[in-house]
Amino acid sequence: MANACFCVLLAAFAAVQYNDPDIYLWIPVYLIPAYLSGRAAFRPADLTTPALLTLLVVALVAAVAAVVWTWPASEGFWRRDIWWESEAVRESMGLMIVVAAMVVVAISVWGHRRRYLAR
Repeated sequence: MANACFCVLLAAFAAVQYNDPDIYLWIPVYLIPAYLSGRAAFRPADLTTPALLTLLVVALVAAVAAVVWTWPASEGFWRRDIWWESEAVRESMGLMIVVAAMVVVAISVWGHRRRYLAR
């Protein structure tokens, strides 16, 4: 269920990037995790293939690195008056949501692999 919610949320995030100056950066940042979340929600066995497993690992590592790189310097960045005014803070918070989605996908894949290998 969480994967399906993340899929819809991240697809919506990608959709609202249509007028962003750096659209070619942010749409893939949101669509790749949305795709992986959708696969984890509806076809989890597919994520055990080497290609999709590699995509998952690369996307998760890249997302964590991006969060570390762009961590907001603003104190109390989670308060509305801060993130409402700062695009950099909003982008960093979006990356944090991407990391959360990718961790949920990774946990789902790990659980699916454990159940499959236990048979």
